[in-house]
Parts: sequence; structure tokens; C-alpha cells
Amino acid sequence: MHLSKIFSNNPSETTENLYIETIKKYTEKGKVALALKTAEEALDKYPDSDKIQKIYQTMEKESIINECSHLEALIAEKPSPVAFAKLGNFYNKIGNIARAIEICKQGESLFPEYGGNNLILGSLYYDQYQKSINAEDAIMAIQYIEKALKHGIDNKKAYFDLINIYLDIGAYGKAKKKIYRYQDLFPDDPEIKKFYEQVNDFKGNEEEENIEELCNKHSKNKKDSQNNKESKGPEDIIPSSGINFQSLIDNMRIFENIDWPASILLIDDNGFVLFSKLATKLPEDLAGASINKIFQTANQFIQKNFFGEFESCIIEGEKTDIYINSINKMLFCIITQGKEKQGIVKAYIKKYLDTV
Repeated sequence: MHLSKIFSNNPSETTENLYIETIKKYTEKGKVALALKTAEEALDKYPDSDKIQKIYQTMEKESIINECSHLEALIAEKPSPVAFAKLGNFYNKIGNIARAIEICKQGESLFPEYGGNNLILGSLYYDQYQKSINAEDAIMAIQYIEKALKHGIDNKKAYFDLINIYLDIGAYGKAKKKIYRYQDLFPDDPEIKKFYEQVNDFKGNEEEENIEELCNKHSKNKKDSQNNKESKGPEDIIPSSGINFQSLIDNMRIFENIDWPASILLIDDNGFVLFSKLATKLPEDLAGASINKIFQTANQFIQKNFFGEFESCIIEGEKTDIYINSINKMLFCIITQGKEKQGIVKAYIKKYLDTV
């Protein structure tokens, strides 16, 4: 009997253990597709269950490995550009990055007019660049993403990745061109607006921007900065060149005489709380959104650098939210009640950054 029938007949029995037992039975009978579908349903209903998460992740990985074997045989017998792209994407999902790059390069070599393999290669090298800050990874990411776009693949993530790299290395002319191209393609997407201020006043010529030279310079500067930071003790860490965040936090007048929960933390990429200021006693539900979640979330923000801008996410509490932002590779946590008041804090900080 299918799980949906069991649940419709016995709605009170739709427990976590029933899901697990049903998945096990489907697996034993060789009904892998049904087992995986049931695991997806279970994960949707019990997203915080460690048992179900582990079962789903194991099954998904096994499913992908089986699909990889099938596609490997397929491209050996009858190569196709789509098969190479799918296989590369699957290897990426299970963490075999080297094989993913190898497969997509084979596909790109055999089918140069198909942009799908270029798109995946660009994404793979972009992810590596975020971790390594190596000029070679940035150059390869730019080359492959540009190729994908020239082949007519109007992928939103590809544009954002490319714009981020161009802004990182200081290729503002090329970034500006891609920003306006994105706006033409997706005029109703407000996400692109966060890039406008960084390029609107740029008057240079993109043709004069040497990508390889800019990538090498950016990589060297970043690695020099990291080496300098590693040579200092935690007490000597300076969050951003020329900016005294301790002074900023100490003098945030907006925290005086307020009647809403608010505090700020500045956390480096190792999880050290460098500076903090607590304005009011935090409610219990906010404490429930544990500091571990902040550190876990840090990883996706410390890789990006938006000069003078904020990259944000939210950890929601019942009454109070934690707004997490990155400023110059520092993790900046603004704890406020309501998005409007978060905006007040951010406006204050931005004004400070613009004047130092």
C-alpha cells in the first residue's frame, strides 16, 4: 500500500517513525523511487529530524551515484552535450569537483556551441574562487560564464556571479555593462538594484580593463591581507582598513532611549566576536535562534565583499529577528525588532562608513 493511502486511512499515525519504517520497506522491496519520494515527504514534514535528514541525504547521494553510472555509460556510447552537462552537475552535487570539471571540459570541447557545460564550469570555478581567492579561478570563472552568456544562456545566477567577480577585482566598466544587460533581461527583479550604487558613477572604459591583470592584483592584495591578519593576535584584529568599528558601535546614538530589542555584533570569519553592544534585554525567543546558527550562516557571507553595501539574511524569531549582514568580509549581526528598524541601523552604519 502506498504511503499516501496509509496516511489517509490513519492520519493519527503519520509519525516520524512511520515514515522511516515505510522508507525502509520500500528500499527492501527495491522500490527506490518510491523510497526517495517518501523520504522527501518526510523531510518536508519533519525538517528538523536528524534521522530523516540523514536517510534522505544517503538516499539522494546513492541515487545520484547511480545516475552518474548511467550517464557515464551513455556518453561513452553516444555522447551528447546535455548528458555531459547533467553528469558534471551530478558530480558537483556529490562533491567530486575534479571529475565535474573534467566531464564538463570534455563536453565543452566536443560540443563548443552548447553553453550548458560552460555554465556549469563557470559556476564551479566561481565557487572555487570564493574559497581560494586565486586569480586563476577567477579568470576561468569569468571566461566560462562569459561563454555561456554568449551562447544565449540567460541564467540569473551566472549574471550575479560574474558581476560579483567584476566588482571584486575592480572591473567596474564590465560590471556596469552586465548590470544593465541583466536589467534589460529581467526588468522586474529588484535584486539587481543593490549593485547600482557601485557602478552608476563609473565613467571609465570597459575596454581598457585588463581582466588577468586585475585578477592577479586582487588575489595578491587579498592574500597579503589574510597573511597580515594571521600574523596578529585576536586582540590586534582590525576589521577593515581605516574603519574603527569599535568607535562606530560605542557611538551609535540610535541605541539610546529605545523601546525595542536591539543589539549588534561584529564577528570575524573565525567566529570571534570582535565588538558588540547590547541595548536592551533580549527576549527568550531570540536567544533560541542560537549563536551557532549565526556562525553557520557566516560561511555564505564572508566570501563576498560589497563595498559600502550589505548582503543580508534573516534568522526569524517569534517576536524578534536576527539580521545578518556582511561588511568588508566581516560578519555584522544586527538584532532588531522589525525590518523598518533594521533599516534605521543600517542607514546609520552606512552614513558612518561613507564619512570615515
